[in-house]
Amino acid sequence: METGNWDNLVAELLARRAEIADRLLTHMRETSPAYARLPEDELRRANSEAYRCIMLAFAERRMLSEADLSRLREFGAFRSAQGIQLDELLTGFRIDMRENLAMLTELGRKYGFTESDLIELNHYAIDLNDQAAAAIGAGFRQTEPLDQRRDRFAHDVLLGVATEFDRYGVEPDGHYVPFRLAGTDHALLRRLTAGGRIALVTTIDGDHAGFADVINGRDVEVPVGLGPAVRPERLPAAFARATRALRTAVAFGRTGAVEQAELALLPAVLAEAEIGDDLMRRYLPAEVDEVLLATLRAHLAGGMRVEETAARLIVHPNTVRYRISRYQQITGFDPRDPDSMAELWWALRRSELGAG
Repeated sequence: METGNWDNLVAELLARRAEIADRLLTHMRETSPAYARLPEDELRRANSEAYRCIMLAFAERRMLSEADLSRLREFGAFRSAQGIQLDELLTGFRIDMRENLAMLTELGRKYGFTESDLIELNHYAIDLNDQAAAAIGAGFRQTEPLDQRRDRFAHDVLLGVATEFDRYGVEPDGHYVPFRLAGTDHALLRRLTAGGRIALVTTIDGDHAGFADVINGRDVEVPVGLGPAVRPERLPAAFARATRALRTAVAFGRTGAVEQAELALLPAVLAEAEIGDDLMRRYLPAEVDEVLLATLRAHLAGGMRVEETAARLIVHPNTVRYRISRYQQITGFDPRDPDSMAELWWALRRSELGAG
């Protein structure tokens, strides 16, 4: 690679390093409560010390030495002791790397490096940053007790961050069921995962979440979202299904362990708010009062059979016929049209959410 302008490139990169550091520090303090509570001067000092060894290695066009790696491991352990989460720490590191690469490309062109040189230079910078990130992560994890490491592993697997899966008894070829339940009921959690060989649990946004080889969903009195049993690398997508199942079950008052497939179209009703609100305006205008609403719900639940609806509402069948006729006059609803039936069902389910 051409070296004639290397010193100039490094000098300007170091001179402009403070720009990136200040932008990153502002971003992290605005988005992370843990960063926000730490003194700004201390954050800037510790970050500067950590990045100095990276930049010196870059200036000398070498990989990180064992002394450099040791300092970065100490930096990771220090941030862990301050209560910074590893994903927050590495997110900041990735943002910093992207900005550095952009500046490196800009300056490389300014100082006459060829496109081939720039590709080689970017590959080197990425390798250097990967080496640094691994050291920071290793230092961070060294400070965690076993239960916290298990918690973090489960968290990373479910959110798609993990790259290795053969830990804490997890078999890469095994199949595991992801789950999520509202709140942190430890007794329920033990019941739900009892009897299996392995269950790894974490907390995500205030909910118990995890995966296990066996789930005991019988006699569960609160909503629990389940995903399909899949291999570890497919757990993030399956966990997203478990999350949708839980959110839908909570919204519609369902209890017990449920999978998304068991809820039919209800997850779509919950997710597609705009469609539901449009259908409510079409099929449930203000003239449709609570009596008509109750009649419509009972009529659909009874298979559109007048006698069945009357029995459910404890009224005369002619009363049901009158109410349905009145509803048709208000909305123009045609019960013989399958599309209209489906749209009315959607509007009624959406109305259960208090929307409109």
